[in-house]
Amino acid sequence: MRKRLSLLVVILFGLLTVLVACGGSKVTVTFDTQGGSEVQAVKVDSGSKVARPSENPTKAGFDFDNWYEDKDGNKLFNFDEPITKNVTVYAVWVEEGFQLSDQEIVDKVKNELTLGDLSNLTNDSPRIILPTQKDGATITWAIDKTEYISAAGVVSQPENEVGNQVVTITATIKKGEATATKKFSATVVALPPASEAEPLLDETFKDFEDGNILDQVQSVGVWAPVSGKTGNSTFNVVSGQVEGQDIPNDSKALKMNSWGELQIETALVHDLDLIVVEADLLQTPGAGAIHIQNGTGGDRVTFAFGITGSEPYYRVGVPNPQVKLGSGFADSKWHTFRAELNTKDQTFELFVYENGNLKSLSGLVSYEGNVVLDTLILRTGSSNETSLREASSYVTNIKVNRIEALPRPEVSIKLGEITGIEESKNIEVGQDFVADVPVVKGLYGSDVTLVKDTDYSLEVLHEIDKDVAGEYVITYKFVNLHDETDEKSVTQTVTYFSADAPNEIQSQQGSRVLYEEGTTDLSVTVV
Repeated sequence: MRKRLSLLVVILFGLLTVLVACGGSKVTVTFDTQGGSEVQAVKVDSGSKVARPSENPTKAGFDFDNWYEDKDGNKLFNFDEPITKNVTVYAVWVEEGFQLSDQEIVDKVKNELTLGDLSNLTNDSPRIILPTQKDGATITWAIDKTEYISAAGVVSQPENEVGNQVVTITATIKKGEATATKKFSATVVALPPASEAEPLLDETFKDFEDGNILDQVQSVGVWAPVSGKTGNSTFNVVSGQVEGQDIPNDSKALKMNSWGELQIETALVHDLDLIVVEADLLQTPGAGAIHIQNGTGGDRVTFAFGITGSEPYYRVGVPNPQVKLGSGFADSKWHTFRAELNTKDQTFELFVYENGNLKSLSGLVSYEGNVVLDTLILRTGSSNETSLREASSYVTNIKVNRIEALPRPEVSIKLGEITGIEESKNIEVGQDFVADVPVVKGLYGSDVTLVKDTDYSLEVLHEIDKDVAGEYVITYKFVNLHDETDEKSVTQTVTYFSADAPNEIQSQQGSRVLYEEGTTDLSVTVV
């Protein structure tokens, strides 16, 4: 029994030793300065590189030559090679005043030359410093893919579909007739997919404390008051419920009360041709306007939308009159608006979300002039009416991004505007009635035309007797094939007339006017 127990202990001890040995992932690099000033040893992950000490050691009466693998300085230590075991690196010295040969200087510069971590470069990476001389040697550089790393060391990420790019940077070191080259491999990471692009703005106001936003803009950033537009309107951050409504997405909101015009702005840095702005707005009856726009004053305001009174509106291009779009939005409820600006095609469209679908308010609008959306401004109007100070407008969840990252939702098929059906028509007795061909638009989306027998069915109901003169009512009945509860009907009056029964004047009515006025009203009823 004792032998078995001893054997088990030996096995367990051996296994533990193996596990401890396998579990160690660090290696030690010791710097032996051979009588020089001390350089601390460092531990690095096995398989990684060790950085050259930031300062060379010193030794009285000697100049530091370099770090070597051996004490006698036969082989330079390569700081670009991964370390997989404990190693000792030796400082080698030369007497003061000793002159290195040109080749020794070139080799020394090559060994010491480094560009830092080049493994994960992005547009936000600092510029790569490419030195042009060191220790009397000149250094020239060649880059095989300058579209991703410029000669000045500036990084430009490739598009996502191109993928990560490996760039070779070659240094040529020369002094006199001596020369050497050193290659560096850099990886420039591709941009994320367009659908994952970081928003230009995603303002939920959660970074602000409840209260006056102007007291917090310096500490939080993002927004700043517009010079010359700092009237006594109030912009207060609020949380929880407003006007009995939960703030969407558990965000906070900016409560705006109009008096003297007030504006705050934020910069938008981009090079997009098609840009989307979305925002949740809540307007109470009698409140001042909510404006989301670019620029400040005059023709600089070439892009704007919001709610004025109870009406959504937009302005775009030059000239840019305010175009109002219906009413009913001062209902103390949240409405999500979406503006799409295409500066390449010079088009604009304003939508509102309805039951998760986009409903176009403006239709696709073409504009003239130059529109630049590099600043987004929130502003109130200005008024002396006390009611505007007491009634509030609210805005939150302001998003600005490329359309790939803020795509339109999938369109639900709903019957919208129906055109192409005349209100009335006259047909001679004996002629066949031919139904009009309607055009049916979808309620949601942007100018979506629905397809008969695919999106909707049409039944034309009537009791016409083409041989009998008289008036007949025709009913065009539309049923949504995607939702049979969605129905619409359009009526049309058809009058059959007979050449044998000419029109007769049944009555007439006139009014006498003074001669000087020169006109007389006459009303005639014809059957």
